[in-house]
Amino acid sequence: MDEGIDTGDIILQKEFSIGHKDTIGKAVRQSLKIFPQMLVEALVKIESGKYKRIKQNKRKGKYWKKRQPKDGLIDWSKMTAIQIYNFVRALTKP
Repeated sequence: MDEGIDTGDIILQKEFSIGHKDTIGKAVRQSLKIFPQMLVEALVKIESGKYKRIKQNKRKGKYWKKRQPKDGLIDWSKMTAIQIYNFVRALTKP
């Protein structure tokens, strides 16, 4: 942890697949499924001192304002079909 918001070093990270038909709900369920073991693994690494710190690139991070209803509107004139499809998948309720 450091003084920023989600800017501290990474101790552990895992990737998981997000399929073409998956929604944010499935992605959340997948992350919640792997999180408990990751937490235990991270704590064991920290306690033993056997971990590698990965610095985050602060230039790549962004802060966003609180979402507003208008943020869910589809811009039909500027988005491709796949962008609209992914936008809707990302915004569906878990």
